[in-house]
Amino acid sequence: QNTARNITSNIRTDRDPMWTDKGIFFVSDRDDYLNIYAFDDATNAVRQVTHYSGSDVRWASADADGQIVYELDGALHVVDGATGDDTKLAISVADDGLARRAETIKVGDRVEEASLSPDGKHAMFVARGDIFIAPIKPGGITRNLTRTSTAHERGANWSDDGETIAFLSDASGEEEVWLAPADGQTPPRQLTKGHQIRLYGPVWAPGSKRLAVRDNEGFLHVVDAKSGAMTKIGSLGLWYNYDYSWSPNGRYLAYTFAGPNFFGAIHVWDSKTGADHLVTDPQFNSRNPSWDPKGRFLYFLSDRTFAPQMGWIEWNYVLDRAAGVYALALGTSVSNPFTAYFDADGAKKQKPPARINFAGITKRVMRLPIEADTYTQMQAFEDKLLLIKSGPFYYGRDSDVTPSLVSYSIADRKTNTMLEGARYFSASKDASAIFVRKTNNAYQLIANAEDPVSVSTDTLTMRRAPREEWATIFNEVWRRYRDFFYVRNMHGYDWQALRKKYADLLDDVGDRSDLNYLMGEMIGELNVSHAYVSGGDLRRPDRPNTGTLGARLTLNKKSNRYQISTILEGQNEEPLYRSPLTEVGVNVSAGDYLLAINGVPLTGADNPYALLRGQAGKPVELLVNNKPSISGARRVMVQALDTDRNLIYLNWVLKNKRRVAEASNGRLGYLHIPDMGAAGIREFIKGYYGQIRAEGMVIDVRGNDGGSTSQMILNRLTSPQHFTGFTRGQQFPTTYPWGYNTSGVFTGALATLANEDTMSDGDAFTWSFKNAKRGPVIGKRTWGGTVGIGLTGPLLDGGTVYVPQYALADAQ
Repeated sequence: QNTARNITSNIRTDRDPMWTDKGIFFVSDRDDYLNIYAFDDATNAVRQVTHYSGSDVRWASADADGQIVYELDGALHVVDGATGDDTKLAISVADDGLARRAETIKVGDRVEEASLSPDGKHAMFVARGDIFIAPIKPGGITRNLTRTSTAHERGANWSDDGETIAFLSDASGEEEVWLAPADGQTPPRQLTKGHQIRLYGPVWAPGSKRLAVRDNEGFLHVVDAKSGAMTKIGSLGLWYNYDYSWSPNGRYLAYTFAGPNFFGAIHVWDSKTGADHLVTDPQFNSRNPSWDPKGRFLYFLSDRTFAPQMGWIEWNYVLDRAAGVYALALGTSVSNPFTAYFDADGAKKQKPPARINFAGITKRVMRLPIEADTYTQMQAFEDKLLLIKSGPFYYGRDSDVTPSLVSYSIADRKTNTMLEGARYFSASKDASAIFVRKTNNAYQLIANAEDPVSVSTDTLTMRRAPREEWATIFNEVWRRYRDFFYVRNMHGYDWQALRKKYADLLDDVGDRSDLNYLMGEMIGELNVSHAYVSGGDLRRPDRPNTGTLGARLTLNKKSNRYQISTILEGQNEEPLYRSPLTEVGVNVSAGDYLLAINGVPLTGADNPYALLRGQAGKPVELLVNNKPSISGARRVMVQALDTDRNLIYLNWVLKNKRRVAEASNGRLGYLHIPDMGAAGIREFIKGYYGQIRAEGMVIDVRGNDGGSTSQMILNRLTSPQHFTGFTRGQQFPTTYPWGYNTSGVFTGALATLANEDTMSDGDAFTWSFKNAKRGPVIGKRTWGGTVGIGLTGPLLDGGTVYVPQYALADAQ
C-alpha cells in the first residue's frame, strides 16, 4: 500500500529493527541500557526480551526464526526472541598472534619533538613515546634513553650543561617529571610524585637547579630539580600556552599570560622575591619572550603593525603580517643598539643591570628594524636573533609563502634568509649550530654558517610490545578525559568505576582496532558529542586505488555489454568538480557503450572497475560506440577520478538549486553549505555573492558536519543594511556596508533548511540564525552537539583522542 506507520514512540532510543517470522524485534535503552524488545503487530504491545543492567546489547541481528545474535561485553550471545532463552557462545579462533607479537621497529618517521644539545653535537628526538639521543655526525651510537612500551615519554628538554634530560612520563600511572642522564649510563629517575594532572613543556633554568612546567589547567609551576617539590607561580591563561623562558642568571622567568581578550601580555616572575611583574602593554598581543644572553634586554614578538590586507570581494580587512620584533630595556642606563647612531664602543663599557628595574619598564620598549611579518618562533643570542618567518593561513589551500629561517644581525642591523622551507629550529648555546625541522619533516643542520647538511633519523629504532602499549594507551585516554572533560563531574558518572569496567576487558583485545572500539565504548558512557578515539598502529593494508569515470554503467543483458546509463554533470573549470566524460573533445553521451578500457575488452563477464584498478588520476583510454559493436567504435582519452563523491554532491546541489529556481520563477537563490570548514566556506563564497541580489535565498545546512566558520557566514547573512547608495553612471544601486566587487548586504528574505545530520558548528549556525530572527528554520531538530572538541596531544603510538573540552551556552 506504500504507507508507513510509527510503531514506537518512546523518548529513549529505539534502533536496530529486525523483522522475523516470530515478530518484530528492536533494541532500546528505555530502561537505561540497550536491551532487546519485541513488538506485537496485532496488539501494539512491547515486551522486553533481555534484561541487562550495566552493559549494552550491541549489533543485534536476527534470522527468520527469531534467533537474535548480539554482542555483550565482548562476547557473542544468541537469544530466542519468542522464549527469551539466551546462550553465551564460546568461540575459540586460533591465530598466529601477529598483531600481539613484540617486534623491533623503525620510528624515524614518527618524530614528535626534536632539539639540539647545547654544544651542538647531538640531537634529541622524541619518537613514538621514547626518547633518543643521536649524534649529529654519522657513525656514532644512537641511544634510546627510555625503552618502554609501558609508558609514554614526551616533552623532553636539555639541561643548560647538556648532561641531563628532563621529560614527562606516565610510567608511574600519572604524568610526572622524570630526569635521565644524556649519556644513558644510568636509568631515568622520577622527580615529581603524587600529581593527578597532565603536565607539559619542562624548561630548565640555567644552572640546572629548577625547571618550569605547565599543567592542563593553564597554570605555571616551578620544580626543584633535587627534591621534586613543585610550586605554582602563575597563570598562563590557557593550557596550550607554551610561552615561557628563563633569564640567563636563572633568577627570572618570563611568560605570556593570555587574558580575557585572548591577547598575550608578558609577565616576569622573580624567584628571589616571589613577585610577578607585568612588563608589556596588554593593549597589544605580545608573545615569545627571549632573553638577551648579556642580561640587557628581553626580546619579544608583538602584533603592532596595523596595515591590513583588504578583501577582493568584500570591502573588509584581514590582519596579516602584523608581528614586529621588540626589546625591553631591563635597566634605565641601557643604550639602544637598534639605531643608526648607536655608539657600540661606548656600550661595551656599560655593565648589564644587576637586577631588572621594573619601574616604567613597559615604556622602555624598542622596535627592532625588522620588517613586520608573520613570525612563529624567535630566539635571541649574543650577536643575533633567529626567527621563523611564515605565511598566511588559507582555508583549502597551502600558504603562498614558504616558511624560512631568518637571521638578524644586531651589529649590522640586517636580516638574512638562512634556509627556505624551515618550520622550526633549535640552536646550540652560541648559535654556531642550528638544527632545523623542515616543512617536509626532514632535518638539517647549519653549522658555522655553512651550507645545511641532512640529519638522518634512520637510526631511531625501538622494541614494541603491543599488549603493554595497549594498556598504556587505554590509561592515557582515561586520564585525558579526567583532565580535560568540559565539566569536572563527568556528567555524574563514576569515572573510576568505568575505568575498571573496561580495563577488565583489555585481556580480550586482539589488535589495535579492538582497543579503539573498547576505548570508544568507555568514553561513550559519558553520553556526549565529539568523544572520539582513532588511528594508532592499525596496520591496515592499502586500499586499491580504483579510478572512476563520473558515470554509471549498466549491463545490457541482451548485448552482454556495458552501457553508460548516466553521466554526472560537472563544472570542468573547477578541478574539484571535473567530470571526465563531459570534458571538451570527449563527446561521450549517455546510452553509449563502453567496449574496452586501456585496450582490454569489456564484456558482461567482467567487472569494469577491475579494469580501472590503479588508474585514479591517470590517463585512461576508453573504446566507446553508440552501438554494442567494435565496428565504428572510437577511442577517447580521459583522466580518471579517484572518487565520484564530489560529482554526486554537485549534482545533488544543482538539482536543489534548479528546483528552487523553478518553484520561485527565478526569484529565489539557493546554496548548500556541506560543513563549517574549507569545503563549506568555499561553497558559501561560490554560491552567495553571485546570488546576492536575489529576492530571497534558501540556506541549506542539511548534512552539515560542522567545523569552525559558522560565525563568518552568520556575520554576512545577518548584517543589516544602513544605507542605499546611488552613483551616476552606475546602473544599479548599492548597499552600505559597501562591497568591493559586489554590493555588500543581502537584503532579501532568508530561510534555513536543517535536519538531524546538521551537527556541531552546523548546530551553532542553525540556532544562531534562528535566534537572530533573520528568517525561519525549516526541517528537523538538529544533531545537538555543541559540546566541542579538543586535541590534547597524540597517544603513545600516534593515535588520536578527541576530548569534548568546551561547551556553548546562550548569551544570557
